[in-house]
Amino acid sequence: MALARVNALFVDRIERLGLVRVSRTPSSDGDAAASPSPSGSRRSDAPCASNDESGADDGDYLEINFAPTPPWTLWNLAQTTWGFLLAHYIFYGFVASALACAFIELTAVKAALAVGLVLYQKSFWDGSELRSGRPWHAFRAHPVWNLTQSYFPARLIRTRALDASEKYVFGWHPHVPGCREICLWMGAVDAGRTTASRVLDDDCSVAVYPGGSREIFSTDPNSSETKVYLSKRRGFVKLAIAHGAALVPVFVFGEKRCYRRLNVPAPLRDWLLRTWKIPLIVFWGRWFTWYPYAARQTVVFGAPIDTKKHKPPAGEDPSEARVDEVHAEYVEAVRALFQAHKRDAGYGEEETLTVI
Repeated sequence: MALARVNALFVDRIERLGLVRVSRTPSSDGDAAASPSPSGSRRSDAPCASNDESGADDGDYLEINFAPTPPWTLWNLAQTTWGFLLAHYIFYGFVASALACAFIELTAVKAALAVGLVLYQKSFWDGSELRSGRPWHAFRAHPVWNLTQSYFPARLIRTRALDASEKYVFGWHPHVPGCREICLWMGAVDAGRTTASRVLDDDCSVAVYPGGSREIFSTDPNSSETKVYLSKRRGFVKLAIAHGAALVPVFVFGEKRCYRRLNVPAPLRDWLLRTWKIPLIVFWGRWFTWYPYAARQTVVFGAPIDTKKHKPPAGEDPSEARVDEVHAEYVEAVRALFQAHKRDAGYGEEETLTVI
């Protein structure tokens, strides 16, 4: 219950700071009041209607509307600077190091780069991602994230309250790439089954992206069809059943519009992924950089799917029949989540979801 108190205090604090607008009941008028956002898109500044397929009552429903970027020149400058650093730090680090080695004759500079590379090896090979990550609390809680938070016109919708004393497996759809060090500092771990099992054994919850790299390749910002790879993705369901963790479907509307991408020839792309495990993705955001477009984001958390009744005896694996049953229920929950919230999230009626 300590987690619940911390979450309540956090929401209250950021609401007082004016960073978010919190609503605990959906509106009844069917349409949300909208005003132009700094990016030119439409966003909601009032509680929005929600066709909650879970039947959650007012005590379950929670909506957080993140405040738009303040119209301050210094704030916008700081936001852009931080965004570029966050999106490009790995790329610029390699480029700067290569240029320094190629054009700077000072031995001291090259020696410093070599020492830095050697020191980084311990961090790279220490296996943190196979344990509990490398969470850096000061980094995760730093006020600098207010810059990122206020960049996107974003909403977070919870359709059903979650028990803080329980553990969950959150399935996020669709999937976008990330950077290793930032992910580790934020508490991310390796996506392998062994690591996820260890985390759940420690009574922690996990968030997974079942679609993997295949889903990234199929995410087309110019298409009205959203594809999620779920038909053959049963590992995360089996994991949840084995640990008695509830499955929570999560859908992020608008995420696919943060970047544009180049369609790499499928044979080359598939060969690299199959042979070298390299997802070849050519993408860009604002000004042809990796700085994302400020697309409207709506993150919707669906109702948890109970798996405890399917949990096998200790030492046994869940049966295929049980896995198939829960998997089918999860897929239908994702479909229902998409259909129930797509209009409120700014998607047109022509937008469809395809489960591959």
